[in-house]
Amino acid sequence: MGEVWLAEREGHGGLCKTVALKQMHAGLLADPRHARLFVEEVRIGMRLHHANIVHVFDVGVGGDGRPFMAMEWVDGVDLARLLTVLRHRRERVAPEVAAYVTGELLRALEYAHTLTHAGEDSRIVHRDVSPHNVLVSVSGEVKLADFGVARLARAATSGMFLKGKLQYMAPEYARGGAWGPSIDLFGAGTVLHELLTGQRYGERDGEGPGEGIRPGDPVAVWPGVPPLLLQLRHALLQRDPTRRIPTPTRALAALRRWSGYRVEAAALAAVCREFVGVSAPRSGLPSAYALEVPTGQVDGGWTQTRTALPVAREVDAPAVLRGRAARGPGGHGAV
Repeated sequence: MGEVWLAEREGHGGLCKTVALKQMHAGLLADPRHARLFVEEVRIGMRLHHANIVHVFDVGVGGDGRPFMAMEWVDGVDLARLLTVLRHRRERVAPEVAAYVTGELLRALEYAHTLTHAGEDSRIVHRDVSPHNVLVSVSGEVKLADFGVARLARAATSGMFLKGKLQYMAPEYARGGAWGPSIDLFGAGTVLHELLTGQRYGERDGEGPGEGIRPGDPVAVWPGVPPLLLQLRHALLQRDPTRRIPTPTRALAALRRWSGYRVEAAALAAVCREFVGVSAPRSGLPSAYALEVPTGQVDGGWTQTRTALPVAREVDAPAVLRGRAARGPGGHGAV
């Protein structure tokens, strides 16, 4: 329902802020339902302030009438894309890095699932936790992104529509639309599964929507994966939500029982930098985005430009920019 651009906003004294700018598709403006969804995403996103969640810090409406939100730019790549490249190279993520990524994701969910706002229950269920929505940065950060289908845990739902990626849905959600915080734990399990196996979740028999995996299922993993990580994966991917680890806090406690669990930001950063093609963290707009042709002005100081994107290996087409930037696998604008 939207486009995401890498953007730069010039402030007083020539100071600039690089962000990811999400704007609703023009063709959806006439649909009140999509407008409400966009507003709900902004409303939920602006409540979240956590190191492992992409921060939404500005909203507005452009001169063309399209609403937009300005978000934290994560200089890196989504985990699904990174794992795809490693899989094609027959390379793996070390168990320590897999545990670190999973732990950071669980921290994000722990915050969202226990949040209060203005003294009231404001627990948020993401409903679309998958490797595609986990961003890793060239600094070794892990951030959960895209709360576009998130809901307050206390909110009612009609159950008429399933929102999210079917392949990664918890069985109870995929079968009947029932949902609660536990479905995010299942999503975290699919992330850990892909980190430990090098395979997309759902590629083997016994996996996928409405299935999950049993503790004894013969699912191949990389050699040398410690038993505690396998046990955590199985506990997160239980078909029966009453048998699944119930909270991110409990899952983190299980993860900490493995002696190899530690901060592996440096190792993750090295993998991410190699993918993106940089040797160090970047501030401001990458030099790869330097070819600019101004094409217009948007309310709020955002300028629209166009450029080619010689950034990461999978870029194969020009993109329209907002600010002096672009969307692509060089940052949070990766789509």
